[in-house]
Amino acid sequence: MSSMGVAPASEVSVNVTAPTTEEDIAQPDPVKAAPTPTVCHDAIATRAYELFLARGAEHGCDWEDWFRAESELLGEARRAD
Repeated sequence: MSSMGVAPASEVSVNVTAPTTEEDIAQPDPVKAAPTPTVCHDAIATRAYELFLARGAEHGCDWEDWFRAESELLGEARRAD
C-alpha cells in the first residue's frame, strides 16, 4: 500500500460474475419500465424564465429555476398520462 493509503492497481481485485441462469437475469418490471414522459427543452426554458421574472428577475438562481420548471412540467406530463 502506498504512503497515501491507496492500494496500487496491482493490489486491487474486483470480483465480477455474469448471470448464469434466467433467474439471475433481472426481468424489467412492467410498471417501472413504463416510459418516462419527456418535456421539450424550450418549454422548460420558458417556464424557468417565468420563474425568474416572478422572483423579481434576480440573478443567481438559474439552476433552481430550471430544476423547478422541469419538475413542474414533468409532473404535469405524468398526470396527463
